[in-house]
Amino acid sequence: MLSFYIIFMAHHIKPNSVSQYLSGIVSSLEPHFPNIRDIRNGLLVSRTLAGIRKLRGFTGTSRKRALTEDDLNLILTSFNSADLDDLLLVSIVFTGFHGLMHLGELTISDNEAKRSFLKAILRHMVIVTSSTYSFTLPSHKADRFFEGNTVLIESWSLHLSPLHPFINYLATWDARFPLHPHLWLTSASTPPTYLWVVRRLKGTLGQDVAGHSLWSGGATALATTGTPDDHIQAQGHWTSQSYEIYIRKHPIMLQSLLNGRSAFNLHA
Repeated sequence: MLSFYIIFMAHHIKPNSVSQYLSGIVSSLEPHFPNIRDIRNGLLVSRTLAGIRKLRGFTGTSRKRALTEDDLNLILTSFNSADLDDLLLVSIVFTGFHGLMHLGELTISDNEAKRSFLKAILRHMVIVTSSTYSFTLPSHKADRFFEGNTVLIESWSLHLSPLHPFINYLATWDARFPLHPHLWLTSASTPPTYLWVVRRLKGTLGQDVAGHSLWSGGATALATTGTPDDHIQAQGHWTSQSYEIYIRKHPIMLQSLLNGRSAFNLHA
C-alpha cells in the first residue's frame, strides 16, 4: 500500500516531497501498526521512492544567465548620463564583472537587520593607477576569519574598460560627498541595496539576469580567453570545492574552459 501511495502521489506532487508525506503517514499509523517503520524502510518502499525520483524527479535547472560583453555595451548606452545613479550602476556592474565579485559584496542587504558597517567598502581604501584600481573588501563568504582582501580591477579592453566608468563615478562622488566614508553611494547619499541594482539590470537586460550574472559572466569571459583555472579561482575568491561545484553546475562555463584551453594550446 505504501508503494502504491508513492506512485500515486508522485503523479500529483514533486517526488522529493513524497517522502515527507510518507513520514507523516508513518507517524500517524504507528500506534495502530507497530511495525510500520520497518515497512517504510523496507526494500520495496525504498526502491519505489528511488525509482519514482529517477522517473519523474527531473524538472530542469533554472538559473540566471551570465552577463556578456553585449550586455556591458547595452549598460553603457542605457546609463550614459552624468547622473550619479547612472555612473554608480555602470561602475558596480563593470567592477563586479571584471573583478568576479558577487553583487552582495558591492551592495548592502535589503534587510536592515543584516547590514553592517564592518562589511562596507570605504572610499579611503581606493587606489587608482593609470591602468588599474583597487580597494579593500572587508569580508566575503570565503573569508572565514574576516581578514579582508584587496580587490584589483584591471582593464581587459579599451572599449569595455572598467577603469573609465569608475574614474567618472569617483570624480562625481568626490564632488558631492567628499567626507562620506562609503565608496558606493546613490544620489540620495545612501549605499545601494541589492534590489536597487537588480531592478535596474532587469529593466535593461530582461528578467533572466540577477546578481550572480556579474561574476558568472566575468568567469565565463576569462575562461573563453584561455585563462588558467587557478587564476579564475583565485580572482573569484572560490575555495577548490566550491569552484569545482560551480563548473559542474554551469555547462557554459565548462564548455568555455574547454574551448579556451583548446584555442590556447593551438595558438601555442
